[in-house]
Amino acid sequence: MYRRDGNAWAFDSQLLSVEPGSPSQLDRLAISGGIVAAGDTNASSELGDRHGAVETFELSGNTWQSAARLVPENAVDNDYFGYAVAIDGQTLVASSLGARRHGMTGAGAAYVFEKIDGQWANRGELEPPVVQYFGQFGNAVAISGDTAVVSSSMFDGPAGLNQGAVYVFVRVDGLWSLQATLYDPVPAASENFGLKVALHGDVLVVGSREDRVDGLRRGSAWIFERTGSSWNLTATLEPVGGAVHSEFGYSVATDGHRVVVGELHPGRDMSTIQGFAHVYIKSGTGWWHEVRLMGAALPRGVEFGRVVNIEGDGAFVCTGGFNPATPSVFAFARGEMGWDVAPPLQQDLNDDLAVGLPDLAVIIDRWGTTVSPGDWPDVNGDGTIGLGDVASVVGAWGVQCE
Repeated sequence: MYRRDGNAWAFDSQLLSVEPGSPSQLDRLAISGGIVAAGDTNASSELGDRHGAVETFELSGNTWQSAARLVPENAVDNDYFGYAVAIDGQTLVASSLGARRHGMTGAGAAYVFEKIDGQWANRGELEPPVVQYFGQFGNAVAISGDTAVVSSSMFDGPAGLNQGAVYVFVRVDGLWSLQATLYDPVPAASENFGLKVALHGDVLVVGSREDRVDGLRRGSAWIFERTGSSWNLTATLEPVGGAVHSEFGYSVATDGHRVVVGELHPGRDMSTIQGFAHVYIKSGTGWWHEVRLMGAALPRGVEFGRVVNIEGDGAFVCTGGFNPATPSVFAFARGEMGWDVAPPLQQDLNDDLAVGLPDLAVIIDRWGTTVSPGDWPDVNGDGTIGLGDVASVVGAWGVQCE
């Protein structure tokens, strides 16, 4: 755990499993106020191997203390409870990705726990309207107030296998019921809609790193907003430029006013690019790209954007990949003058963090086409791809972003 003191972050404490003798792996984390919930899918006991568990820790004064270890009463082998965890206030949602339901292996399950009189109580399961073999209900979960979201990214729908679906549940008088089932408005097989979800109030963000954009699997994110009891698609976010399998939508987060989307491999060469986190802001009835966050001078193979979060005036981006020596979490602050980040290179059209021949190749490939002024790859802002853009790239030749 880290604690912020002004503009600085300092190590605070380490959270350890209450069963240190077991091969615990507390790697699915959620936090709300003074409570942390950590999923451990490896947890085993007399109930079976790898049935999973969720451990909670609570802040007492300035010290984090172990509070509870949650395991469903019906847990069995290979349930992997704790695969996805979300918490808001005194309510916690956690999934068992491998749970068998109605005789179907890998159907998945999601449980709701509520803290009542100081004790966590299992309030039952959230159930999808259709249970499927390896549907993986519970691939991602989110909760905000009396609304919970559970995805089934392997759901087989009319568009084909692994189309994906997202389910919205609401709590009324202590009882949970299904409010809506959401799909990609242009569904496709193997899209895995709902691989990641984020929820705040009446704003829901759904990510799919496998969605097709311009015929290529580059990923997308969708913003749904609730009016009354109806959920409506209000924005489709897509990568600009980038590579096949850029994995835009790998991670998502929202605070209700802003949305953050992770993009792991935005460059043409997946081994040389570090990834981005894109921030979008709501203005009027639309959502607009506000800033592109990146880690400074990260080495090859680092997947910046694997996990994202936003809270107040701060955004947090985690890295992954194959270089454990690099920082794992980056914190960005937003002040009166905007986000405290270096501006991106506008002439860097292929996202390799440098200006050169590959960027000229992008312009030549789209020579003579028209776009909205300033949209990629219109560098000089006249709305037409041509000599003006070549001049701008040549003027920044050799510049690198660090």
